Amino acid sequence: MPPSFKTQKTILILMKFLKLLIAFFILCSPALSKDTGFTQEDRERLIRLETTLKVFMEQTDKRFTELREDMNKRFEQVNNELNRLVNIMVGIFAGQIALVVAVIGFAWWDREKAKTDKELAEILKQYGLM
Repeated sequence: MPPSFKTQKTILILMKFLKLLIAFFILCSPALSKDTGFTQEDRERLIRLETTLKVFMEQTDKRFTELREDMNKRFEQVNNELNRLVNIMVGIFAGQIALVVAVIGFAWWDREKAKTDKELAEILKQYGLM
């Protein structure tokens, strides 16, 4: 059944309204509006932003430098402590070696003395120590 004359007229009115609405949105869209460029306020805002960014970067660089210095100091402290511990361990080890050498030297000296002293040699042979 063909649409009635009244519905065709309504459809035409709606289509014209839709075309007018589309034309309005196209003409008023920001993409097609004329660009006026930067205003003085925009330039001042950019300058403030740039100075703020420079100050922030300088402060960040300063903080990293201080952090690096603190870390280097701490590593030096740890290194000094480790060197001190190594020196103590070397001293203990050297002392033990010295004691072992002294005991071996004393035993060797004692046996040599026993060989030259006849009376001591007799006593050691009696107890089975020589």
